[in-house]
Amino acid sequence: MYSNGVVLQSLKHTDNVTYKTIHIEKELYSKTAELAKKSNTNLRKYVNDMISYMVEREEILNRMEPFLHIISAQESSIFIKDAKADKVAEVVLNVDKQSGKVSLHCRLDEGVTDCIHVAYASASNELGRLHQ
Repeated sequence: MYSNGVVLQSLKHTDNVTYKTIHIEKELYSKTAELAKKSNTNLRKYVNDMISYMVEREEILNRMEPFLHIISAQESSIFIKDAKADKVAEVVLNVDKQSGKVSLHCRLDEGVTDCIHVAYASASNELGRLHQ
């Protein structure tokens, strides 16, 4: 065990595949274990589901990545450079104060809510940072 981490032992699966040992910081391990417990899921399944989700998310972003790139996020907007259009798209986060409903719209695409810029912003970590 590392002084600041937890070692997850190698696991052998029934198909004779050996998985590598990974090292996780104690704080991250504790948070993840708590989330798994809250969702009534064992830790191994929870971590595998999270990794699967993140890999899929990264694959989607990488398909868009060649021509989209977040250049900044401020207040309630995410600014995305669209190299294909050679423009900057501003995706705006709106939160309805009464219902708490969150919506996004793209100013470059005249307020549409389902363009590629909105999809890209929706999958970004910056969206979560704006809505705190």
